[in-house]
Amino acid sequence: MSLLPRWANRSTLRRHGMADGIAGVVVGFLVIPQSLGYALLAGLPPVYGLYAAILPTILYAWVGASNTQAVGPVAVTSVMTAQALYLVLPAHSSLATYAASAAALAGLVGLMLCAASVMRLGWLTQWLSRGVMAGFMTGAAGLIILNQAHHVLGAPLQHDQLLHLLTHLWQHPPQVHLATLMLGLLSIAVLWAVRRYATRGLIHLGVPTAVAGLVSKLTPLLWVVAMTVLSASVQFHALGVHVVGALPAGLPPLQWPSGLSVDQLLQLLPSAGLIALIAFISSASVAQTVARQRQEPFDANQELAGLGLANLGSALSQGFPVTGGFSRTAVNLEAGAQTPLAGVVCAAVMLIVLWQGTGWFYHLPLAVLAAGIVVAVFGLIDLQTFVLAWRVDRADAWAYLGTLTGVVLLGLQQGLIFGLLVCFAMLLRRSRRPHVAVLGQVGQTAHFRSVTRHNVHTWPSLLIVRIDDSLYFANIDSVTQYINHALQQQPHTQHVILVFSAVNYIDLAAQGMLESLNQQLLARHVRLHWTDIKGPVMDHLQQTACFTQLSGAVYLSTFAAVEALKPPAPLPEYHL
Repeated sequence: MSLLPRWANRSTLRRHGMADGIAGVVVGFLVIPQSLGYALLAGLPPVYGLYAAILPTILYAWVGASNTQAVGPVAVTSVMTAQALYLVLPAHSSLATYAASAAALAGLVGLMLCAASVMRLGWLTQWLSRGVMAGFMTGAAGLIILNQAHHVLGAPLQHDQLLHLLTHLWQHPPQVHLATLMLGLLSIAVLWAVRRYATRGLIHLGVPTAVAGLVSKLTPLLWVVAMTVLSASVQFHALGVHVVGALPAGLPPLQWPSGLSVDQLLQLLPSAGLIALIAFISSASVAQTVARQRQEPFDANQELAGLGLANLGSALSQGFPVTGGFSRTAVNLEAGAQTPLAGVVCAAVMLIVLWQGTGWFYHLPLAVLAAGIVVAVFGLIDLQTFVLAWRVDRADAWAYLGTLTGVVLLGLQQGLIFGLLVCFAMLLRRSRRPHVAVLGQVGQTAHFRSVTRHNVHTWPSLLIVRIDDSLYFANIDSVTQYINHALQQQPHTQHVILVFSAVNYIDLAAQGMLESLNQQLLARHVRLHWTDIKGPVMDHLQQTACFTQLSGAVYLSTFAAVEALKPPAPLPEYHL
């Protein structure tokens, strides 16, 4: 078996090598300021953002499921890293301890993702509803924006909750540095205007759509370059504006993070689990969307392996947790990337810059980096999902509100857990009261529909009940109450027909309910019949007491049951 990735062959490189090379160079220069900013968001010096963007990108290109996804530091995992370490480490921990803890967190995330890949847990993406994800991302965006305030205002804000941040700002108004504030607000305004209007404006001027999109994505990089040049010319740092400063050149030695006790690693485990979950869901959603657009296969378990290996690479290179990025992947696509080779070229560009070009960033104002992050995370604020859910699915709307409230009041990790609990509570509430309907026959056909929705024919001696969910311990009381109420409404019932066409499973408690229902009906001289039972359910029931003691019969279809049990039609009268 070859150790080379699937795309590393002469034919693929000959067809796509040039396009991937160009895309890799474009994305490489674009993500450098992003990576620097996300390191600050994680509470680390800017250079650690480059550490987390080089080796992980190469390893994902080797193993990952997507041909064009760009992996590296992103806003949400960066702020989750900061919160995780804020909860675990003492307030005045050294940089070495903090950096080692961030790398260890990436290592734990990587191990969890790799283990999930081995256990083929790619289906875990189904367990976070759209409401929970939208509420979490919206709350995270608010926290990220407020966390960047100190780079624009010069106010130290080290809190893990939005409420605490707002309270701190209210009680301790920051000492605003005018030049920094003006630079930050100007950068936010320019970057927001470019993000919102540049593509449409260029298209209106006749620029091709693909080119217009790529130019608008590159404009933030041009703004960063312009502000860095201006800062160097005017000497912003002499005016009190904080700049990136000197960055160490070259990659750090590749080594597994050390210096943490077993207790500290155990304290990081819950945070690592939540970061791994969010990282995988975010990455898989982007990769699946791109694969669908490009009509390419996507393997969620392979994506787990690729992300796991990327995070292990980040831990070895003193980085922090990484995942697939929305904006990076979009630029990668617009730049013409076709295979993971673009990611390798991107990593090579950043590596060259890290070795030879760190001095270029000395005069880059932190306020400009903060402005880029603020504008980028505006896209994470998702109010449309809540409005839509409130109209069509109140359970998802409540999950959105629960997650958002939890993030605001408790912090990201606790807020996500709270949102998941709300989501599961809504799921249990919904399944506790499954849809149950009394049926009647549609004309002389073999079709049976709800008596409350259709004009159907019924018989006083037959009660036909369809159960539209699996039967298990949480919903059997609701089903029993419905059947008893229907019997009260139809007192001349002689046969109860349970239609199991939508039932996929019947647990032990539900079997007991069916056995008890059969005995209760027998005491009232009413027979119980089953119909439309699926094969796996029948296999499960055949040796149970509720089946062997059934007072009635089991029919292949509802029509067959009705034909066998309905009263005979009266004979016509003849008058001579």
